[in-house]
Amino acid sequence: MNKHIVGGKAVDLEVINFIKSQDERVFVNGSFMGKGDVKENDILFINNHIDDNKNKDKDEYIKRYSHMLAPKVSSKMHDGMKLFNKKIRQKMGNFQENFTLKTMKCDHQFSKQPRCGHKAILHFLSKGFFPIIYGFTINIKDSHDTYYNIGPHDYINHHYDSEIRILRWLHEKRHIDLTPCMFSKLDNNIPVLDSSGLQPRKLFIEHCIDKYKECFIHNCQNPQELVKEWSDKYTISSEIENKNLRLKVS
Repeated sequence: MNKHIVGGKAVDLEVINFIKSQDERVFVNGSFMGKGDVKENDILFINNHIDDNKNKDKDEYIKRYSHMLAPKVSSKMHDGMKLFNKKIRQKMGNFQENFTLKTMKCDHQFSKQPRCGHKAILHFLSKGFFPIIYGFTINIKDSHDTYYNIGPHDYINHHYDSEIRILRWLHEKRHIDLTPCMFSKLDNNIPVLDSSGLQPRKLFIEHCIDKYKECFIHNCQNPQELVKEWSDKYTISSEIENKNLRLKVS
């Protein structure tokens, strides 16, 4: 069964609308969209210290996180935590996550404590779910970019490089789907994805093609394989230049 896990990196409106159409959703800390968008079965996967401070007065809560969160974001988090019927608190350390990775024969391990979103992914993987991922970084150069941080942060408790290498390995081995994280923009009403050397998966690409009849994918791992895979469902005309692929329903 799929689990749609929404992290803290800013996502395009196109991706937000796709998330809203899904069930079995998990929101990490402050990544949920708003009061009217929380469904009965949605899960809040929450950092311990954020959960421990949830009963503080809103002004006090905003002040507590002023070193890292914009006030409008911490205000949204303070209000939003109360909207969820289901909640999972992260567990400290990296033993359980690294044990799960070891059983999967992953080439990488968390060298420090994983951030909350990465813990959520490994938690649901260990429970037998297939995570589809939104709002996570898939490039090391973008690893500081989350929508609720004020500027870049070098946290001594986390190691961004190992987190991203693990995500990429999990996607390559088809344990998770990072394709929604590849969405870049709509360009003249054509979805543009940057796959960053990874191979996109079907679910989100099919959404783009069904809606816009065309999709442009930069930096594919194997564009020829994508054409072969999707030609089973669509009559597709394709243009391949280097690692870039344009898919169009004809």
